[in-house]
Amino acid sequence: MRSDFRLLCALEGKYLEQKTCYGLMRGSDAVSNEHDELQWLSFSCSVPNVTGRGFVEVEDHGLSGSFFPFIVAEKEVCAEVCELEGIIEVAETIDDVDNTTEEIDSKTQALDFIHEMGWLLHRSCLKLRLGHLDPNRDLFPFKQFKWLIEFSMEHDWCAVVKKLLSILFGGTVDVGEHSLVE
Repeated sequence: MRSDFRLLCALEGKYLEQKTCYGLMRGSDAVSNEHDELQWLSFSCSVPNVTGRGFVEVEDHGLSGSFFPFIVAEKEVCAEVCELEGIIEVAETIDDVDNTTEEIDSKTQALDFIHEMGWLLHRSCLKLRLGHLDPNRDLFPFKQFKWLIEFSMEHDWCAVVKKLLSILFGGTVDVGEHSLVE
């Protein structure tokens, strides 16, 4: 990673953090080993009292950049969802030629889960904060909610399933013809 990269952290449409990456890199060789090995950054920022999805964006001053989603939720929920980091890291550390379809699918599903769960948390938080004043009263689609539940159960995530059920019974999900008793 070059030292002129910027790190941006966005949540609820606002940037929480903007820093150049040089001061955040670990190890004295971090800049010189640009393509030789994985590098990691460490930073912290204060997060408003919301739940939902945010993005960490790594921006260079050229044409490229990358963004990575994150979830803001209760500690127990985040601890379980953090297990997806391993799946994403494995898929990114293997050369593109060596990636199996299964590894690519696992990474895609992990990122899809983070995006969908983040949207659901965001919708739920808006509903709680704004109630009937919420200008976007669209409910979260049941099909996507069902996939989130199934994914969470496949990973044995108790806190995430509990959070999802709480959101379901809170009225954020469009159950349509489905009964909440089913």
